[in-house]
Order: sequence, then structure tokens, then C-alpha cells
Amino acid sequence: MRRDVRRFNRIVNLIEHRPMLVRLGFKLTRNRSLSEDVADQTIGQALVNQAQWRGVNLGGWLRSIAVNVIRHHARDLKIRGPIDREIELARRGERTPLQNAINGEIGKALHSAIASLTEKQREAFKLAEVDGLPFKEIAERMGLRCGAVRALAFRARTALARELERFIA
Repeated sequence: MRRDVRRFNRIVNLIEHRPMLVRLGFKLTRNRSLSEDVADQTIGQALVNQAQWRGVNLGGWLRSIAVNVIRHHARDLKIRGPIDREIELARRGERTPLQNAINGEIGKALHSAIASLTEKQREAFKLAEVDGLPFKEIAERMGLRCGAVRALAFRARTALARELERFIA
């Protein structure tokens, strides 16, 4: 019974990292569908290879699996160069083309949209989407129920999407 509970908790923990994996996949591929596939394949590989995880920095381990999954896709699509260049720039802490775009009109619109959120929505969104924390941990930090945090993050995402709709192809 304990082993089943531990296994279930590991699966839940992996699934809670899915939004971060989708964001990473989208940042590196600029393809929403592929980024969803990357996240799912990463979680699948993590489940299969969970014995290799040493119990430290699960997010870092998952990111390295995701990068390898993206490279595999890139090799299949013969677009290795641009993705490797983006990965290398991000690793060195240098600005990527996406980061440069964020500093322009998109960045101004994004900052304006974030400023229009309520303080609690902004905090829930940042902790969930930027920091990649699980909703349970966010709820503890904010002193709210998990369902309330999910609702705040959903409302924030919806408001931001509405405000940034003109930039989405």
C-alpha cells in the first residue's frame, strides 16, 4: 500500500511540472502542439526512468529530459541548428530572439496586462507559471485553499490571453 501511495505521489509531482515543461517546449520550438507533445513525452520518460532520479531538483531533471526530447524532434525534422542556438543562448544567460521581442511592443503590452491583474492573481500566476511551483505549495504560501489558487491562476491566464490576443498568431 505504501509503495502505491509513493508511486501515486511521484506521478502527481511529475504532472504538476507539466505547465513548466509546456512553457519550455514552446520557448524552444515556438510550436504549441509540439510543446504539448514534448511535455507529455518528458513525463512519460521520467516515469519510465524514475529510478535514475536521485531526489534532488526534479524540475532540473525534467528540463534536461525535455531538452533531449526537443533535440530528438529537431533531428527528426532536420531543424537542429536554430533550436540548439536557442538552447545555448538560454544556458549562457544571453538574450534570445524571444527575449528581444519581449522588450519591444509585446513586452510593453505584457507588462500592462500583468499590471491589470489583481495582486492575488499576479502572485498566483507568477508562482505557478514563472516559478513553476505546484498549486499545493502556492496555496500554503498564500494561505488559501488549492482550488482558490487554481481559480486565481486560471483567471490571470485568461485575462492575459485576452489582453495579448493580438500578438498570438
